[in-house]
This record gives sequence, C-alpha cells and structure tokens, in this order.
Amino acid sequence: MQFINLTSHDVVLNSGVTIPASGTVARVAANYGDFDADGIAVQSFGQVQDLPDPAPGVTYVVSALVLSASDRTDLVAPATGHPDCVRDDSGRISSVPGFVQSAKAAAQADRRAAADQVVAALNAGTFTAADARRLPWDVANSVFARDDWDPDAVTDGVFDALQDLADAYVGGVQ
Repeated sequence: MQFINLTSHDVVLNSGVTIPASGTVARVAANYGDFDADGIAVQSFGQVQDLPDPAPGVTYVVSALVLSASDRTDLVAPATGHPDCVRDDSGRISSVPGFVQSAKAAAQADRRAAADQVVAALNAGTFTAADARRLPWDVANSVFARDDWDPDAVTDGVFDALQDLADAYVGGVQ
C-alpha cells in the first residue's frame, strides 16, 4: 500500500517511518456568517477540495476534518488522539502510532468484502437460499448493485431470497 500525504506537514509514525507532505493539501471549504455583537460568527463546512480521485493501492493521509467530511474508503488521518501518541516537552505531537479511518468508510469496506465473498460463492454455485436468508440486507443490496455475477446462473430460491432482502432495503423495511 502506498501512502500519499495530503496534509501540510510530514507525518511521523512511532515506528520511525516518515510520510512526507506531498505538496498538495486537501482541505474542507469553510463558510462564515457575519460576526455578532459578541464577536461570534457561524461557521459551516462545504466540500472537500484538492482531493485526488481514488487510485488502486493508494491510501491518502488527510486531516481529521477532511476525513470526517468524506465517505471515501481510501482516506485515513493520523491517530492524533490515540494514547500512544508521542509528545514533546511542550505537548506537541512528535509521532503517532498509526492512522484512523472513519467508521462509515470501514463499514463500507466490510460490506464490499462481504459482497465479494457472496459473489464468489454465487459464481461457484455454492451459495444457497439459506445463506441468502442469513445475509444482512445491506450486503444483499450491494450484491444486486454489482454486475460481476449472473442472476440467471443461481437457483430461483437463492435469487428470490436475495431479491426479498434487497426489496426490504429499498422499501425501508430494514
């Protein structure tokens, strides 16, 4: 896996590995309202800027704010809140133990991996209707959204069970 650092500074891991800043900084657009009489303005966030398209085998290191503003599974942020961070005498972080990924992105990756296993079993003819009925509805929906399996090659019972789960997902029953 290749890490490309889209923060404004080098990221140093506790292991001693340094991931140098790439020169491109991904940021979240910010919008500000007017200051009130107490000097307080409302801030809202917009789209992520300067974030390259996903690339095979590449994980982008971004700030925690960029990470939280995106659903992409190829983004991580330095684990600056982790108890194993190393800090200097003034409390600044010297190195981090690793990276964090958003829970939503991790769930997407898990769902994709589960769908990969289902498609492999469907294509091998080893996936049964009982397997389909035990499948989480979001995985069933992910399988139906893919084009790397042949619905005509599975038995009617398996297809019907998958279709019931996907319909429940689309209909908001689950």
